[in-house]
Amino acid sequence: MATPEEEGLKGNKKGRPIWTFIKNASLAMTVLMFIFTTVLILDAYKFVTIRHAKFARNKLLSTLRHMDPSLIESHTGLKVLTTEEYESLQSNLEKARSDIREVNT
Repeated sequence: MATPEEEGLKGNKKGRPIWTFIKNASLAMTVLMFIFTTVLILDAYKFVTIRHAKFARNKLLSTLRHMDPSLIESHTGLKVLTTEEYESLQSNLEKARSDIREVNT
């Protein structure tokens, strides 16, 4: 009578079954992909740095400048401002900062 470990081996009584190798390889790949994803997330928030990541980030941002704003909004979920809207927000921010500085003094 065959043991449970030998049932899947059929004629090959020596060595490990292929299924064990596949399980171990898939576990190793899952762990490596998790580590890689974690490092990429940390790099995105600039907690760690990966070589050439700054170049890739700058390349992505320069590519986004030439894209259609509606496409950027659909991918990022953020509103793309026009130059006038951005300048008005900057002036409002400076006014609010100066008001807060006056209150604090």
